[in-house]
Amino acid sequence: MKSYTRSVRLNNRSPQSTTDVVGIGSTVVVRDLSTNEVESYSLVNASDADIRSHRISTLTPAGRAFYGRRAGDIVKVAAPGGTYRFRIERVSKDGHLDANHDARSGMIELGRGVI
Repeated sequence: MKSYTRSVRLNNRSPQSTTDVVGIGSTVVVRDLSTNEVESYSLVNASDADIRSHRISTLTPAGRAFYGRRAGDIVKVAAPGGTYRFRIERVSKDGHLDANHDARSGMIELGRGVI
């Protein structure tokens, strides 16, 4: 019975069910490793995406790169202007970030495209 319980717990760790893994509904704080800029984004379904509100679709290059990752992970995002590297600083499932977050209103521009 112990091995069955352990197996169920391991199989239940999808990005949707854990708070430390980026998934739909997560807010993720990322640092651009070339500029050291920090930004936050919420991952949403395509119909809810709005870059001005920092809501990016999981279908975008950045959304796909961040999805399933954890704080501390380094991710590469391929965009029209080249490949960019980000470190995931923090992940939140409730949409709120801690008080140390720099809430700037800019966005990370990737060449001609925006994530």
